[in-house]
Amino acid sequence: MSFTVMIIAFTVIISFLGFNNPNVQNKLMHTPYKVSLLKEYYRLLSSGFIHADYMHLLFNMYALYLFGEVVER
Repeated sequence: MSFTVMIIAFTVIISFLGFNNPNVQNKLMHTPYKVSLLKEYYRLLSSGFIHADYMHLLFNMYALYLFGEVVER
C-alpha cells in the first residue's frame, strides 16, 4: 500500500468523524485565535484532515490520488 493511499484513508476517516460529530470538526478546525492565544498548534496540521462537505473531500482526495504517486517517486 502506498503512502498516498494511507493518507487518503486516514483523511477520509477523520473527515467522516467530523461530518458526523461537529465537536470533532470544531476541535480540529484551524482557528487562528485559538492557535495564537491558546497555543493549540496541533490545529495547523489537523485542519488538513477535515473537509467542509463530501464534494470537497471527494475532489481533494481525487487530486491527491492523481498527484500523490508522482510526488512519492
